[in-house]
Amino acid sequence: MCGEDSVLPRPSGLLMRWLLGISLALCLLSAEARERDLRVGYYENPPKLFTNENGEPTGFYIDVLNAIAEGAGWRLFYIGCDWEQCLSMLEAGELDLMPDVAYLPSRTDRFAFGEEVLLSSWSVLYRARGAEIESIIDLNGQRVGVLRDSVQAESLAEMADDYGIQPDIQGFDQYDLAFSALADGQLDAVLVNRFYGALKAQRYGAEPTNILVRPTVAKLAAPMDGDPDILANADRQLAALKSDPQSAYHRAMNRWLEPLETDVGLPSWVGWSALSAMLLAAALGVLTLVLHRLILRKGRELVRQADQKHYIQSHDSLTGLLNRRGFHSWAPGTRLPS
Repeated sequence: MCGEDSVLPRPSGLLMRWLLGISLALCLLSAEARERDLRVGYYENPPKLFTNENGEPTGFYIDVLNAIAEGAGWRLFYIGCDWEQCLSMLEAGELDLMPDVAYLPSRTDRFAFGEEVLLSSWSVLYRARGAEIESIIDLNGQRVGVLRDSVQAESLAEMADDYGIQPDIQGFDQYDLAFSALADGQLDAVLVNRFYGALKAQRYGAEPTNILVRPTVAKLAAPMDGDPDILANADRQLAALKSDPQSAYHRAMNRWLEPLETDVGLPSWVGWSALSAMLLAAALGVLTLVLHRLILRKGRELVRQADQKHYIQSHDSLTGLLNRRGFHSWAPGTRLPS
């Protein structure tokens, strides 16, 4: 025990530097441990993401994003918006992340995308009850609802151009508004992702068709000038979740999406088989259309050549008047061939 007059030794310079280093390391660890706040946009697209009866965001993507945030040390603040508004906010840097964004070449100059795929899907055309729409050709002149600035809108416009048809494509801010217009007789068909259609179409009296459109992959999207570490960290967390069959990712898949695959009593691979068959049928349809046009063009050319040959044989080469053969082939009561 030290007396009143005891003097504590002053720490040496080496000890001071050691203590300073420890303090700095603790500060860095503390900063690393603090949660990072991120703004995440979401829109109404059940069962993938939507607002529940308590006014809270929920769905497949919300479960997956919460699991990613837990592993990455993030705190997520969800901001509800219409689809087109969400994309505008993301592009302007007012959001840090947006799920359910289909990766398209036309979007790579607007957004940064993660490497990992969140979900693969395709779109299905639903028709009004009794509407005679069986193939893409039948959409000529029909009123078709799509989500504005969506993969469905872009795909339908491309298909219309490829097939030489002119559907009346009408954009909506939300899928349910498009289906409401269909139910009210303002639309003939609606093109939506397969998950939303399987969940909601029957409620609006819509009938599924065999027209399947453009397989897509959805990824996490961020502003072009955002922090690249956000997407990189999300990719690491998502890859780990997808590789673990017991993870929150697969639990979310079973909870929100798998029931839609099994409600009709079919295994999930049947959907991909049907999609492959439909894409093959679509390719054959395009080939048939091209061959039909080639045959018509060749037929017109043969008729033109036959007419030219007949003219040469039935007219004098110097005067251009009918020769003997031309008069013999002419039937009385008909117009003289020229």
